[in-house]
Amino acid sequence: MCHFPPGTIRPALPAALNGHGVWAGLLAANATIMLCSDKTQPKQIKNWHVLATDRTNGTLLWDIPLPGQPMVNTLSMDRAGEVMVSLLDGRVLCISAQ
Repeated sequence: MCHFPPGTIRPALPAALNGHGVWAGLLAANATIMLCSDKTQPKQIKNWHVLATDRTNGTLLWDIPLPGQPMVNTLSMDRAGEVMVSLLDGRVLCISAQ
């Protein structure tokens, strides 16, 4: 849970996240990358995906469905901007622009 100092305005989530659970996030130079689910309640989740939104205006840049459930705290990014996520079945996925 995020806590904001008194007197500050809590930033709104991008429209791309309406109805989704956000479980992890990364900040890149031009994007916010998030590990999301189709539901906000853990027992109801059926689909997982990694998405990126523009840091300046919140528009959706890309949305990649995952072939399985991710492991907790495994969303990461290397210095080239490639995003990695580990799945419970042992696979490690790399999301790259190329």
